[in-house]
Amino acid sequence: MFRYRMRVGVPLDVAAARMADIAWQARLHPLIHSVTEMPAGEGETRRYVIRDRMRFGPIPLRTTYTAAVLEAGPQRVRTRARQRPGVTVDNVTRLSVDGDAVDIVTEITLRAPRPLFRYAITAAEAAHREMGRRIEAELA
Repeated sequence: MFRYRMRVGVPLDVAAARMADIAWQARLHPLIHSVTEMPAGEGETRRYVIRDRMRFGPIPLRTTYTAAVLEAGPQRVRTRARQRPGVTVDNVTRLSVDGDAVDIVTEITLRAPRPLFRYAITAAEAAHREMGRRIEAELA
């Protein structure tokens, strides 16, 4: 698990809408190559198929996975991404007004088979922290 914080200068409703819009976030994510919205499943607000471009040392990797928005409220957004073999990334984002800004705290919990875990958590944390910096700049 890891956590990161953002502080943005847009109204709470705008920040919450952006944090619940995976397609919007994808353009700021350093690994995502493409996003396709699909029909939402049971218990989902939205569902996407995402294609990443990653590297494992000198080897380029392309991965495809699904991501769903499970909850999209003004103060809390929950998403879940699933990728084979057995990788799940749960994201809980909490938003609160702090003066003239919105404070956003995102907590990521990643589960993966033991041989993949270290690589997956390292790549996920680096990508999400970079995306967080880009979101802050975009919503300054």
